[in-house]
Amino acid sequence: MMQYIQVIALVMVVLVYFANKQWDKEKQKEDCIEKVVGEYCRLHNSGFSTGVHALIQSGMGLLKSNEEMQEVVSRIEKRGITKIRIYLKDFGKDMTTFFNHIKENKIELKDMNVEKICKEIYR
Repeated sequence: MMQYIQVIALVMVVLVYFANKQWDKEKQKEDCIEKVVGEYCRLHNSGFSTGVHALIQSGMGLLKSNEEMQEVVSRIEKRGITKIRIYLKDFGKDMTTFFNHIKENKIELKDMNVEKICKEIYR
């Protein structure tokens, strides 16, 4: 009987460990998304940078999936910046393609022609 209780206790410890690990992963993802949204809104509202350039400066390229990037756009819109989709009109369905291209090719913001890059990668 005592061994049975010990096995159950061990299983509970393992379950709690993995649940906590999953929660940490979700929390990191949420924090990253919120950081990008906050930084974009700051850049946009200051007039310093807008559109795709501001998304890049905000860290959009650090996000791991298109779903995370779409969540950023959605949250930006909810904060009242409704023109964000205009800047993304040339993007294909998967925004990670664009941001990975920028990162991999080390394209500088000052040299960037978003429309040209989109035509090149979303043919």
